[in-house]
Amino acid sequence: MRANGATFVYTPQVLLQGHAFAWRGADGAIDAAARQPARATIALDADVRPHEVIVSVDAGVPDRALSRDARLFVAYVDSGLGSDVKGGENRGVHLAHDHVARTLREAGGFDAMGRLRASATLARPHEEGTHPTLVAFVQRTANGDVLQALALPLDRCP
Repeated sequence: MRANGATFVYTPQVLLQGHAFAWRGADGAIDAAARQPARATIALDADVRPHEVIVSVDAGVPDRALSRDARLFVAYVDSGLGSDVKGGENRGVHLAHDHVARTLREAGGFDAMGRLRASATLARPHEEGTHPTLVAFVQRTANGDVLQALALPLDRCP
């Protein structure tokens, strides 16, 4: 709410570069965002085990002004999930859910040189879906700008 300057809490339909965005006309805005050069680097490694994923991240933000309020986040994301709605406007409907963040961890901030090395252990969910993926992203806390994002599919890992 604070980051987007809203006066109330709500769930936006689309976030683009960390900001609420109207879905209509999104294709052009997404293409424009994709053409912007990354302002951070992320190297991500995963040791996939039956009940957990051990994640190692090495990231950098070369612009020291941007690195001051930048934070690195890592998420375990899954697709192919569903829920049966019991009440409200969608009562009786089965909803399909893709790209669901099952676990989200903040790995921390960057040092004075704009570097961050971190590791974390993420529990694998009991109810697994399809296409498990690790997503790492660097985001500024001041305005929500995403400086870089990286996805590492895990579905081909043992």
